[in-house]
Amino acid sequence: LARPGRLAQVVAWCQALTKPFEGVIALDECHRAKAAGATGAGTAVLRLQAELPLARVLYASATAATELQNMQYLCRLGLWGCGTTYASFGEFRETLAAAGAGATELLPIQLKMAGALVARVISFAGVSVRVHTHRLSPSQRANYDASAAIWIDLAAILSARLTLLPPSATSRFWSAHQRFFRAFVTGCKLPTLHAILEEGLAQGKSVVVGLLGTGEAYSAGSNTSMQDGDTASSGEMNLPPAPAAILKSLITTVLLTDRPADDPEICHLMRRIDSLSLPPNPLDEIMTRLASRGVSAVELTGRQEVALKRNSAIEKFQSGEATVAVISDAASTGVSLHAPAQ
Repeated sequence: LARPGRLAQVVAWCQALTKPFEGVIALDECHRAKAAGATGAGTAVLRLQAELPLARVLYASATAATELQNMQYLCRLGLWGCGTTYASFGEFRETLAAAGAGATELLPIQLKMAGALVARVISFAGVSVRVHTHRLSPSQRANYDASAAIWIDLAAILSARLTLLPPSATSRFWSAHQRFFRAFVTGCKLPTLHAILEEGLAQGKSVVVGLLGTGEAYSAGSNTSMQDGDTASSGEMNLPPAPAAILKSLITTVLLTDRPADDPEICHLMRRIDSLSLPPNPLDEIMTRLASRGVSAVELTGRQEVALKRNSAIEKFQSGEATVAVISDAASTGVSLHAPAQ
C-alpha cells in the first residue's frame, strides 16, 4: 500500500462503483502507519481514509499506538475533527499531553465505552511458565569485568574529547553501551538455552527459540566477505562476535574518527578487544550446533535471503518437518507458529 501505484489501484477499484464506497477497509498490523505523514505507509493510510470518506475502517494491531503522536492515522475513531471537541489532531494531542498520564489512561476506557475499541486476550489455559536462571561461569565473569574496564576507558576518552566530537556522540556512545551488554548477556545464556532446548527435543516437542537483540546486523556489517545467501544452518557463517563489532564501530565511527587506522591508541584498543573471549553470535551458534547434531531447524529473521523463504520455513515447522524454529524480534511481527487445526 505504501507504493503509490498500489494505493492508486485500491482507491480506483473502490471508486469504480456506481455509488460511493461504503464497505469495510480492514487495516491489519496498522501500527505500521504510526509515523503518519513521515513514512510511505503512514501517508498512504491517511490518504486512503481521506479518499474514501464513507468507508468503514477497522484498525487491527497489538500495539496500535505507543505515544500520542502515533495516533494521527486513527482518524476514524471520532476523537477529533468535525462534530468533536477537538478541531484537529494537533489540538487533541496537545490537550492530552498537557493533561498528563491520567488522561491518556482514560482514553482507551472512553473508546471501549463508545464501542470503538475491542481488546481481547489469548487464553493461557494449559500454559505453564518456568523461569530459568543462567549462572555466569568464572570465565564469563572475567570477560564481563574486562569488558567493563574497556568501557570505562572509552568513557574517559569520550569525556576528554567531548568538545571535538559532534553533539550526538554522547547519545551514540551510551546507545552502543546498551547494545553491547545486551548482546553480551544474550550470548552468555546460550549454554542454559541449549540444555532447555535438548530437554524439549528429548520429550518429542517442537521448540521455538525467540531471540531479542541478536546483534547480527553489527556482525554482518563488519564482515564484508559474507555472501548474502549464506545461512547459519549451512555452517558457512563465521561472523565476528556482535559485542566486538559494536566496540570497534564505536571507536572508529564515534570516538576517534579523526585518527588513521594505524593510530597507536586505536591499535591498542583493538588489541584489547581482540583479547576478550566474547560470547558467540546467538543465531549463528544455535543454528550451527543444531545442524551438527542433525536436528532440522528453520530460521526466521530479518535477513533478506531468509525473509524470502519465510512462508516455506513456517510451513516446514508447522508440518513437523523441522522440529526447531529460531525467530528474531525483527521477523516476529504477525507470525503464528502453531500447527494448523487439521
